[in-house]
Amino acid sequence: MQDTVGPVEREARLALVEHDVRQKIDRHGFTIMGIFPSEGDGHPPFAYTVGLTVRKLPELMITLSADVQFLATFLEKITEKFLEDPAGAFAHEVNPPFEGRLHFEVEDRTFTVLLKVIKSEHIYNFPPSFAYRLYGDDNVGLLQAVVPDDQGCYPHEEAFDPRIIQPVLYG
Repeated sequence: MQDTVGPVEREARLALVEHDVRQKIDRHGFTIMGIFPSEGDGHPPFAYTVGLTVRKLPELMITLSADVQFLATFLEKITEKFLEDPAGAFAHEVNPPFEGRLHFEVEDRTFTVLLKVIKSEHIYNFPPSFAYRLYGDDNVGLLQAVVPDDQGCYPHEEAFDPRIIQPVLYG
C-alpha cells in the first residue's frame, strides 16, 4: 500500500508523535519506539529507546523475530536494569564503556543479554529515527541488546538457532 500523505501532513503527524514521545520521556525518563516492517520486507521487528541520550548514555535497541508485546516488555526490563547502574550492571566485562553482559529477569526467567556497540554501517535497515530526530545523528550512541537462544548461544556463534531471526548490528 502506497503512502498518499503529502510532506506537510507527514511532518504535522511526526510533530504530534514527537510531542507524545517528549511527554513520555519527561514522565518516565525514556520511551520505547517499536518498528514493525511490512510482511515480506525481510526484516524482523525492532524496538529502541529514546531518552537515554539526555543522560549521556547510549540508546538501546533490540532486533528480534518476536511478539510485539514481548519485545516492548523485554526492552523495558533491559533499560530499567541498565539505568539502575549503567557502568556496574554488567558482569565485570566492560570493554568499550557500557559494552558487556546484563543479567535480569522477565516473567520468572533469568536472561543474560549481550550489549554490543552498534556499528554505523550496520544501522541502515534499523534506524532509530526518533532518537536521531530529537538529538541529532552524531549525538546518539547505540547498543544492541543481543538475546541468546534457548541453549544460551548468541547470533554470532555457530550453534545459534537458525530459526531465530536476530540481525547482528555489531562487529
